[in-house]
Amino acid sequence: MQKTMNNLEDILSAYDLPERKPISLIRESSDNCVYSVGSKNRKIIRVSKKLHEDDVLFEYEAMAHLLKKGVKVPVWEETVDEKRWKWTPERGVSVVFSFIDGAHILIDKDHLPTESQVHSAGAALADIHIAGRDFITNAPRSRTIFSELERVLANEAAFVSDFEGGKEFVTQVKEMIEFGKRSDADRSIIHND
Repeated sequence: MQKTMNNLEDILSAYDLPERKPISLIRESSDNCVYSVGSKNRKIIRVSKKLHEDDVLFEYEAMAHLLKKGVKVPVWEETVDEKRWKWTPERGVSVVFSFIDGAHILIDKDHLPTESQVHSAGAALADIHIAGRDFITNAPRSRTIFSELERVLANEAAFVSDFEGGKEFVTQVKEMIEFGKRSDADRSIIHND
């Protein structure tokens, strides 16, 4: 834990932040560790476990585009040497964002979201979709919606044998890949979660 805090303090030293403590872990997944930094001038630091520098450029361009279109997204903080992220061999790509206040909602099979929560989430995703229609990037990602869907096809036998409705799901995935690759399909940003 002390090594992690030292690494975070080293990463944060690349930024001119009003506060560098307290640091608290918000969430850890297979992709990222997300921390809260500070109390009065809170920031968020995301330390990626998998993200490549080319992919982070795509993400920066997408977020900047959404912000320009009026979608409420966090602002990327610049490092003191005017970069948008910090890269270290030990930790990979780290990004510091502005903090947007919100509330965590527990959702599982015993705690379903309310109709209002579902509506709000759907509206936010629709805003991203609409704003993303004219997004163009010079940094295409290696991990796309197609690469994610093609992982299903690579594991087709497991889906068919291990999941109820697996065969139908694989058929739908094949149809969606075909639909998405058509030249007349709408372009947009897709939130992969």
